[in-house]
Amino acid sequence: MSVPRRARPPQRGQATSAKLAWLASGDPSMTRPGTARTAKAYLLGVLNGPGPNRTVLQTDLVLANVGGQSAQASLSFTKASTKAAGPTLNTAPFGIPAGTTQRYDNVLFGKLGSGSGVGVLTVTTTSLDGTYPVVLAESFDNTNPSKRFG
Repeated sequence: MSVPRRARPPQRGQATSAKLAWLASGDPSMTRPGTARTAKAYLLGVLNGPGPNRTVLQTDLVLANVGGQSAQASLSFTKASTKAAGPTLNTAPFGIPAGTTQRYDNVLFGKLGSGSGVGVLTVTTTSLDGTYPVVLAESFDNTNPSKRFG
């Protein structure tokens, strides 16, 4: 008879898989959000619009300015297509006050006016002190928000 080996408890300061698991997928190998040292982030698979089986898909964007100075951000979205890439949509730069977090619900529609599509969202930020806003996006089925895709 084989007795399973008991895992050792984590040492102080060592992350456990529960701490590494990202809420949206529960997958500890999930790519983590950007850092405050990155001025440009590319978010792949950003989407909005009707999906299969009467789903309503959307991506929310979160920008957290952890720095001590206000920052500027601008967005551009390039649609992917089976035929050819669609036109790139751009926003005018907008401010993110120091020490604040801003959430943009359905960012493609709300900030860029895109009614539906899937593609790449590029977030470009500038900062006077070299600490850039942290970028995070969540894509999900809006008819059942517990169905998150990352």
